[in-house]
Amino acid sequence: MRYVLAVIICAFVLSFCVIKEAKSHGDYRWVMDNFVTSYCCGPEDCQALQLTPGQLSRTETGYVLIWNGKPYEFVYPDNLTSPSERFGRKIIYPSNNGAWHVCFRLHGPGPEDDEPRCLFEPPTG
Repeated sequence: MRYVLAVIICAFVLSFCVIKEAKSHGDYRWVMDNFVTSYCCGPEDCQALQLTPGQLSRTETGYVLIWNGKPYEFVYPDNLTSPSERFGRKIIYPSNNGAWHVCFRLHGPGPEDDEPRCLFEPPTG
């Protein structure tokens, strides 16, 4: 009986941990819930972009984003000829709310160590 009670208590505690983790992604749950973009981020590593002049420039295949003084090239998935080309590339996806967003691959203790991974573009038209 003690064993069963211990298992029930552990399951209850773990369920709260999972719920907290799922909710901690906040406004960016739409990124994680989409199968195509779920690799872009985890909890706490996406944010809206407040672009400054010259920070984002258009290229033939996508955009170059200047982040912490470094240029990062993002491409549209349509410009890639095979699925294997996506590996290691920074991809542009449509934003769900009309704003620019960026998600990061976290590398170190400070934001200057983070590398942009996915760019979400507002619809044009």
